[in-house]
Amino acid sequence: ASLNDLRNVYRQAASRAFAAEFLAPINEITELRLKGNDALAMAEKFGVSEEVINHQITNEGQIRAAA
Repeated sequence: ASLNDLRNVYRQAASRAFAAEFLAPINEITELRLKGNDALAMAEKFGVSEEVINHQITNEGQIRAAA
């Protein structure tokens, strides 16, 4: 039972990561940051919460490594 729980947790985390990258691609976030945009401006541009933007920025290394 615990192995199935771990698989479900992994799938949920992977699904959330995919959705975040789909809605707010790290390449575009990086470009906007270089132009001086803050998390709030980027969140408004992509139609997501600031939390999504901040998670993308925090996880940038992992996102790029997985690509």
